[in-house]
Amino acid sequence: MTRPPFMMCLRIKSSKRRFGLWLPLLLILPLAVALAIILIPLVLVYDLVQRGRGRGGKPLLLAGPAVCRVICALCGLEVDIKKHSEQVFLSFK
Repeated sequence: MTRPPFMMCLRIKSSKRRFGLWLPLLLILPLAVALAIILIPLVLVYDLVQRGRGRGGKPLLLAGPAVCRVICALCGLEVDIKKHSEQVFLSFK
């Protein structure tokens, strides 16, 4: 089983200044869980309404595990963008 990334590193460099930020993603996890707990009843009511109309909401209910797989796949991702004298670097570790 894969694990989600624990840290995100963001570095922005320009000709005039530099900016770096290390963000521990474990601090964001409790906020994401709280948001998910708040949104679950709304998603379930929406799903019931859509099933009552005959449209079925199964893809909506499968979105949670899909989002979890995408977040876990971020581990090891590095994005480095350079343009002339400016640079943005984003890394998930």
